[in-house]
Amino acid sequence: MKKIKIDLLPRIIIAIILGIAIGTIFPAPLVRIFVTFNGIFSEFLNFSIPLIIVGLVTVAIADIGKGAGKMLLVTALIAYGATLFSGFLSYFTGDTNELYMLNLMQSSDGLYFDATDVGNVGDSVWPATVNRVYGNASIKGIQTAEAAAEKNDIELTAQTVSAEKIERSTQEASGSLNTVSNAAAPAAQRVAAVKGGSMTANGDVDLTLTADEATTNGLLEITWDPSLMDYVSGVSTAQLSSFQPAEGKLLFGYAAEKEIASDAVLANLTFRPKDDVHCDLEVQVKTLQRNAESGLDLSETIVVKNENVEHNWGEWIVTKQPTCFAPGEETRVCADCGAEQTREIPASTENCPSKAFSDLDNTQWYHEGVDYVLNNELMLGVGGSLFEPDGTVTRAQLAMVLYRVAGKPDVKNTANPFKDVTEGVWYADAVKWAAEAGVVKGISADEFAPEVPVTRQEIATMLYRFAKAEAVAEDKLAAFPDAASVADWAKDAMNWAVATGLINGVKAADGTVTLDAQSGATRAQIATLLMRFLKG
Repeated sequence: MKKIKIDLLPRIIIAIILGIAIGTIFPAPLVRIFVTFNGIFSEFLNFSIPLIIVGLVTVAIADIGKGAGKMLLVTALIAYGATLFSGFLSYFTGDTNELYMLNLMQSSDGLYFDATDVGNVGDSVWPATVNRVYGNASIKGIQTAEAAAEKNDIELTAQTVSAEKIERSTQEASGSLNTVSNAAAPAAQRVAAVKGGSMTANGDVDLTLTADEATTNGLLEITWDPSLMDYVSGVSTAQLSSFQPAEGKLLFGYAAEKEIASDAVLANLTFRPKDDVHCDLEVQVKTLQRNAESGLDLSETIVVKNENVEHNWGEWIVTKQPTCFAPGEETRVCADCGAEQTREIPASTENCPSKAFSDLDNTQWYHEGVDYVLNNELMLGVGGSLFEPDGTVTRAQLAMVLYRVAGKPDVKNTANPFKDVTEGVWYADAVKWAAEAGVVKGISADEFAPEVPVTRQEIATMLYRFAKAEAVAEDKLAAFPDAASVADWAKDAMNWAVATGLINGVKAADGTVTLDAQSGATRAQIATLLMRFLKG
């Protein structure tokens, strides 16, 4: 009978097929015996083959002659280099999941996770790691496969799901209770809403946390003043939840197999006020992690009103003075809890600064403007309880007003360019500042004429320079019959003043409105002009 000769490669293929068939049919204990033998024999080959190769190669090298050692070295380097390179490339191939154990830690820099790599669980397993988690009695139908926990004596479980579900749940499988994901964060994140903060019949504070958007997992930090109340308990509707209380702080983590809908309740918290506390209570809720997003800092504060509160109020303190035209405010504070109460002080002529001057009439057109400059200490009286609303304003006086508006800058090292401004006179610093800032330029290179009444076009020019305004392209002066009376150096300023509404013209008895650029302005007119300029 003729023997059939089978080459080495077909024999290997037949052996592989037989191994698969035997492994499928034979009992598990028998298969383990073959697997054990295969492992032992493989280790033996791994140990002996290099020795055999060395024994054979040494003899062959001896026969080659000169240069054989170099060739052996080159061959060895190529072999080992190829091994390292192929191993490096293998790092980037294959799909798998690593199971991690996460420990929530706290340092001086804040909260962080300490991760321990437990092992590879394959590409068909969606792992979740938890430390201290309590399951609801309502959990049904979650199939888990226990993984060996050789590290830290903690039981780890992994849920087996389809590849399609893993892909669809990329953003869900992350956060404080799940594996870390590299998926993109959602476009918008909002803080968990706080609903139902209220005082119960027995005096406890009930707080309901709800989801502002769909979520599967998250970590929240709830803080309060521990001197005012204590944490009692927390109950979560999520499938997995963790409550870790500390003094004045509670960490609440949650996770669920199915998505928690927006506006659904995440947890109900109960706090108990101290016996000697009788004021409103405040709780802050901060979202630290949610879905695939970590490192969040989204805060919301809830104030729980105590209907039976008896505040120990202090005296009312005026925080904003009222005027004839605007109300003011006053505030008082509870000495026990720090609660504040604010109320409005009505506007009244009794609070009018013009009352201090016998020649001011609060029914006149200038009332608001004069009150404005008096309240802001831009203009003062002339003495003897008089303001002189119809009095003239000199160039020195307007320079002083603008110096006050600028905050009275230091001019110790500023030179005085005008020979008619005496050092030490009440307006000297104001004029030096105005000249240095380019607000005034004098009537000549070395004369300022401080006592000369300021004209309307000079007022417009000083304000224009003070504001560092830009010229207005449209010619607003053309509408006035006396536009030609405006000096060339003042045209841009006057045009700007008319365009911005600072100057509206002077109405004559026959109804004609003129610029009257060369005329002076009264103190009441300048007060109103300054109010328009500074209030915008």
